[in-house]
Amino acid sequence: MIEKYFMKDLKKLVPIIFTTLFFLSCSGDFEGYGDDSPEISAEVKSLNLSFTEGTITVNQEVIFQVLSDLNNDITSLCKIFVNDIEISGNKFIPDKVGEYSVYVTYNTLKSEIKKFTVITSTSSEVKDFKINVLIEDITGAWCKHCPRVSYKLEQLKKQTDQVVVVAAHYGDALQFAKVSEMSNLFGLTGYPWAQVNRTNRWNESASAITSLLNDKAKAGVAIESSVSGNTLSVNFKAKFAEDFSDLKYVVFLLEDDIKLDQRQWEGGDYGYGRGTDRDGDGRIWLVNFNHTDVLRHSFTSSPLGESIPSSSSKKGSTFEKSLSFEIPSTYNKDKLKLVGIVVKKDNKVINSRLSELSKTQSFEEL
Repeated sequence: MIEKYFMKDLKKLVPIIFTTLFFLSCSGDFEGYGDDSPEISAEVKSLNLSFTEGTITVNQEVIFQVLSDLNNDITSLCKIFVNDIEISGNKFIPDKVGEYSVYVTYNTLKSEIKKFTVITSTSSEVKDFKINVLIEDITGAWCKHCPRVSYKLEQLKKQTDQVVVVAAHYGDALQFAKVSEMSNLFGLTGYPWAQVNRTNRWNESASAITSLLNDKAKAGVAIESSVSGNTLSVNFKAKFAEDFSDLKYVVFLLEDDIKLDQRQWEGGDYGYGRGTDRDGDGRIWLVNFNHTDVLRHSFTSSPLGESIPSSSSKKGSTFEKSLSFEIPSTYNKDKLKLVGIVVKKDNKVINSRLSELSKTQSFEEL
């Protein structure tokens, strides 16, 4: 009889025990952490995202990690987004070159956006680049000795295509608005003044330039551009053969064949003839002088350059920047050209490149 009542009570207890075990089991599954998941004992206030460092190539696995403000690893509790698309887990394999952005979220928190660059080749396969020497001529139509430098630059360009000339005018109708920034950087004390690769004043000898042309550059420049109506669109690109940091880029718009009377030295001929006493006051002028390489516009806020992110200046990586400009009606669109420059933190030029408008350049790899 006792056994009969015991079995009857046991049958009543089984559903209760089963139900209790079921809810305990579901509670653990709902948290989704398992035995290996971190235990969060305090409120998370910030997220610190880190990932694989160094050069990243196509099809190379990138591993992400997230630490809380208390230095707890909470990667498994976060959602990870690459280029605004949530990925599964904390590993990502990029399938194409370019710059990628990544951030993570935890509940209502969102980390800062970080970026990494993916390249096609391994660092050992990266090539050096053909070098182009930049000469920036600070000049003016009122400067009677400036034609001397202009003529020598013309002759130099006949010897080599590895010279990029920029003529920044001061004190005349062609004055570049921010020429003083360049003058201050160069330490200009008189005219004419031409600066080589932003490091030293040109001594006006061809050999001072041609002696640099056999060097190899560790950065290459390529420019793409198009014109639609008066809108000039430019894509500046720089590629690197070694790791750099604290680099800057500069993009200039130049114009050729601008006619403006140019003062000439009264004592002789600098290559353009004697000129004329235009005003009958003894001053000699070269009437309708043909000014070339005239600096019209800087796409960068400063002619000294804007920063290139360190993540985009690693060995084998490529930095790109899209820019635009509304060409004034006073400019001759058929005579415009572009100059792209890569500059170090100390303002020394690594490389430069000249491009016609509506052209697509490839890198000058050696």
